[in-house]
Amino acid sequence: MTSGHLLLAVAEVSRFVQECFAKLSVTADTISKSLNPVPPEEWTAVTVDEELQLTHDSDSPPRNETATADTQSVAWRIIDANLNRTREGLRVLEDFARFAANNDRITGELKSLRHDLVTNAQLLTDSTCAAVTASHELLHHRDTIGDVGTELSTPNERHRASLVDVVAANCRRVQESLRSLEEFGKLLSSEFAAGCKQLRYRAYTVEKLLDEVVVAAGQNANPLIRPAGHLLPLEEGEGTKGIRTK
Repeated sequence: MTSGHLLLAVAEVSRFVQECFAKLSVTADTISKSLNPVPPEEWTAVTVDEELQLTHDSDSPPRNETATADTQSVAWRIIDANLNRTREGLRVLEDFARFAANNDRITGELKSLRHDLVTNAQLLTDSTCAAVTASHELLHHRDTIGDVGTELSTPNERHRASLVDVVAANCRRVQESLRSLEEFGKLLSSEFAAGCKQLRYRAYTVEKLLDEVVVAAGQNANPLIRPAGHLLPLEEGEGTKGIRTK
């Protein structure tokens, strides 16, 4: 709306303004003609290829609901694979923290991460469809036989030189998988994606704690965690609990 249209509206409803304009030979009709030089009966209709749809912002669907069915199917498949990767990586790290490092603090945090990951995955389904759980959807879109990456591997994947390598590889596995979950999860649930982001930050913290444990073990010459190339024979009694060897 321009100031001219505002002036026209006032001239049409206000008797006082009409009387003032009359002294200047100005009427609502003359204002309308100046705003619309071409009379309505001479207007030309314009055709468009698509129907114009006007919606209020509040009526617009969330961005993650605009994805096509095919896109969502791909997202489900990728999320299923990366949920598996994340759980597996966390389990490996948890086993290291529990059985190799004997660290209850890190073991507890890794266990908590695994459980929180499962809880976060439930955000992938619509609460109005409670009968269909995230687990069912993930299994529905799983296609292990059709996965072109199952036969692909590198030499480094088939060999670990030390426990340090196991920890480092699985820390990266967890972090990269959570990042993929965050990005593709945005196609299905913004809440799920946000949850994966927070889990990724927690994984960074756990990696730092694990690194501190590995460094401390190395300083104590722990033969279990000593890097490859530095593995030395056990000294008499080393690595045992009160049991001496002959």
